[in-house]
Amino acid sequence: MEVLGHLARVYRIGWWWRAAAIFFLTTGTVGVTGIWGGVIAGRREPKFEEMVVTAVLPLVGALLVWSAFRATVTLSEDEIELRTPFGRKKLPLHAIRGRREYVVRGGIHGGSTRYLKLETNDDRLPTMDIMKAFSFDGRFYQWFNELPDLDAQDRQRREALKKDPRNNSNFGLV
Repeated sequence: MEVLGHLARVYRIGWWWRAAAIFFLTTGTVGVTGIWGGVIAGRREPKFEEMVVTAVLPLVGALLVWSAFRATVTLSEDEIELRTPFGRKKLPLHAIRGRREYVVRGGIHGGSTRYLKLETNDDRLPTMDIMKAFSFDGRFYQWFNELPDLDAQDRQRREALKKDPRNNSNFGLV
């Protein structure tokens, strides 16, 4: 399967995620400046919780900015690579068994994060979970959608098991 011709395509985190990271860093910096500046100038009484939280927020913001601007997904003719500030995963295209998509919900604000997952046909290779926050183009999704849909295969397998009269036992179900 020819993916890209002879050129690799590099995808970065989308502008919305980058802007949110910068906003978080800016808000945290303004907060630490206001609270710590007031304490240093003697205009406010130091409170342990405020001091700790306002010190942590800019650090988390800096981590988010670093991650948003450093993370890449590179798709070449023979492999896909996910690079983050925390590591790098490479997966040869011939070792991909199929694809999945899933959503992680939760958090205190009830948000969700969508992922694309590449599963391998070799247990020695890692699966690859990629946030959909990257600015993927039509070529990427064309390549991704040509991979076998493992979610659909699982659904078909479950339906076939339901229809088979030999599988009507409840033994072992919890």
